[in-house]
Amino acid sequence: MSMLGTDSLKEWSLYAFWGEFGIFGNAYLYYCSKYLHIYWPNLCFYFDLGFLKELFVNIKRYFAASFVVFVAFALVDFLFDFLILGPINHSLKNIWRPDMIHWLEPVTYLAAALLFVFLLTQAHVTKNVSGGIFYGLLVGILVSGVHSFGQYASYPIPFILSVLWFAEGLIQYTVAGIIASLVYRPKTSPNS
Repeated sequence: MSMLGTDSLKEWSLYAFWGEFGIFGNAYLYYCSKYLHIYWPNLCFYFDLGFLKELFVNIKRYFAASFVVFVAFALVDFLFDFLILGPINHSLKNIWRPDMIHWLEPVTYLAAALLFVFLLTQAHVTKNVSGGIFYGLLVGILVSGVHSFGQYASYPIPFILSVLWFAEGLIQYTVAGIIASLVYRPKTSPNS
C-alpha cells in the first residue's frame, strides 16, 4: 500500500472498486476524506472533492443565489427582448422556429443559474462584489461571445443582432456575478 501513501486502509473510508477498464487495464478507485484517488498502471491522479463539503454547508445560500440569478437572467432577457431587440426580432420572424418551444427557455435559465453559481463558488470569488463582477464578465465573454457570434456565422442574421446578444449576455452574467457574490457568502468559522 506504499503506492497509496499509507500503511493501512484504516485511513481510507471507502474502497470503491477494482476492475478491468479495457485499454486502461486494472484500475483502483479510492475515496479518502475529500479526495478521489484513481490509480491506473503508470498513471495516478486524484480529484479534490472538498468543494462538495463547502457546497453542502452553504446549500441554502447556494439555492437562494441560484434562484435570484435565475430571476435576473429572465428579467434581463425579457427587458432586452422587448425593449431593445423587439424590432429586430420582428423583422426576422421568417427565420425563427414557427412552433417556438417557450417552456424550454426558463429551463435553460435555471440550468445556467445553477451551474453559474456552482462554478462561481468553486472559483472562490464570492468573498466580494469585485470578484463577482470579474467572474461574471469572464463567463459572459466566454458564453455570449461564442453563442452570439457563432449564431452570426451560422444563420442569416444582422451583425448588430449578434453584437446586441453579446452585450445582453455580458450584462446578464455581470449582474449574475454581482448577485451571487452578495447572496452566496461562505460561512466563516469563528476562529478565522
